[in-house]
Amino acid sequence: MPWLKQHSGLIGATCVFLIFFALAVAGGIRTFSPVPYWDMWGGTLGFFIAHSDGDSSIWWSLHNEHRIVLSRVLFWMDYKFFGGTSIFLIVMNYILVLAAIAVFYRISLARLESEPQAKTLSLIITGLIGAWLFQWMQEENLSWAFQSQFFLAQLLPLCALFLLFQSTNKRSVAKRDDPQPDRHDAYKTNPLIWFVFACLLGIASAGTMANGVIALPLMAIYVLIMRQPWWQSSVLAVLSIITITLYFSDYNPPASHGSLTETLLSQPLKAIQYVLLYLGTPFYLLLGQNESSQIVALLASCMMGLISVIALLQYVRYPQHHGLPLALVFYIIFLAGTALGTAGGRLVFGVEQALTFRYTTPALMAWASLFMLSLPGIISAFQRWRIASASMLMALLLTMLSLQLNALEPKHQQIFDRAVAALALELGVRDESQILTTYVMSDGLIGTAEVASAYNLTVFGIYPWRDLRAQLGRRFTDLPAEQCLGHLDVVHTIDQENNFLQIAGWIFDSNTHKSPQRIRIISSDAVTIGFALSGRPRPDVAKAVNTKAGLSGFSGYISSPIRGAEIRLVGDNPGCVLNIDLPALPIMDGGS
Repeated sequence: MPWLKQHSGLIGATCVFLIFFALAVAGGIRTFSPVPYWDMWGGTLGFFIAHSDGDSSIWWSLHNEHRIVLSRVLFWMDYKFFGGTSIFLIVMNYILVLAAIAVFYRISLARLESEPQAKTLSLIITGLIGAWLFQWMQEENLSWAFQSQFFLAQLLPLCALFLLFQSTNKRSVAKRDDPQPDRHDAYKTNPLIWFVFACLLGIASAGTMANGVIALPLMAIYVLIMRQPWWQSSVLAVLSIITITLYFSDYNPPASHGSLTETLLSQPLKAIQYVLLYLGTPFYLLLGQNESSQIVALLASCMMGLISVIALLQYVRYPQHHGLPLALVFYIIFLAGTALGTAGGRLVFGVEQALTFRYTTPALMAWASLFMLSLPGIISAFQRWRIASASMLMALLLTMLSLQLNALEPKHQQIFDRAVAALALELGVRDESQILTTYVMSDGLIGTAEVASAYNLTVFGIYPWRDLRAQLGRRFTDLPAEQCLGHLDVVHTIDQENNFLQIAGWIFDSNTHKSPQRIRIISSDAVTIGFALSGRPRPDVAKAVNTKAGLSGFSGYISSPIRGAEIRLVGDNPGCVLNIDLPALPIMDGGS
């Protein structure tokens, strides 16, 4: 079919994007847990509680070295309108990546405006860029509800520089003697509007992460190089001074982090190595995470630096004709500055810390920008050496796909551990080893959880955690008629916790072929003495009892138990009951 052959490139690029996007979405679903994780206890839940108590200064307060104002808007919306379950925040992570892809589409259109079939070619390139930016190697950012600032911190400066280019683009003003300017030119009329929006985005960049403060100074330098009216560079310079002054007023960096000045003076070579590894992280992950892939990452980043420097020296001589590639160079400089700033604070943890998965987001954006910078040459090379270029592209995509399939890996144990940690916090059990799966246990965390439980915030306001502490000690006589299958494998004491024991085992309803999600534990006289949750992987039970019992493992807590007496495990959703004789002494065996 002629049409199919003519559009084969577009169809192929669209399919590649959809595959990577679908796998990234599947990964987000498979790893989802509504339980707040790590920084979220203070950064989202603690923020919302403080704001609800009338502390308006919390919006501008530091989180580590960052002022995450824009992300706090999203955090507030999540709690105010969506119950604080994190679904909205994770969806926003994906939307922000899609927004970055849309910006790169606009950039590719501008880069290829002289090419025949520029729109189709731009769509093909955007499909490939979309697959690149949705790689699951940045799982820590995509699937963690706290990480919107990582996407905003890279997206807003890119938008700001692109709009700044639009304001300097002479072709953005429609010809006054043309009575019917085309839609493309009409869309890009008044360059002052683009300049104003660019300034606003530059200011907003400072409210994403610490690296955002360098956006406005870079924009001021860009305008100077582009030989724009003096007032534009003056406005950007004044905005830079005001923003940086406000940002660093009452600024107290984390005591555990290093100083950029000290790092550059004492360990300049390691700082350079850190920056190169940071920007080369995608290739380190794609090529096996070993010493050889580290070398490739270093070399790739050196190539990025060399290309960017050559482009800067070449385009700065005739800036009016190369406004967009110069903007891309400045964006790469921004991301290199991001890496350098990160090295200043975190080199104390070792050079290899640059290879942290969450740093892949700015690195992926840097390589997408370098691709756009080199786009005319890449297209020319592809047309000249079509077979070799297509083979290299296919090899890269297959390597990316092999890593992307990790998104389908189940995370049942991780989800279960966090659910039981939330159960411990809801019941007031100081089980440090379990709580550590979500955050370091401290009096501050316990206090935050108690307030959140009292106001039914986040997971403490939804099933299966809601109001469980208040039910301890209450009588429960509404027993289900169905009998569960199951076994109590573990009963043991908890370090520094005298009021509860931890129990674990498995439970399964053979009639419905399901395991109860929440399990109420009652004494022989029908008093509620604890709760447990199911969901732990139990392949042994699936093999011996029923193939659908793979997640029948449970863990939970009982308070003030009468050892040696009978207890009942009462499941709901589905409802069934299991009678168990509680041992006289705590036991542990390998059944869990």
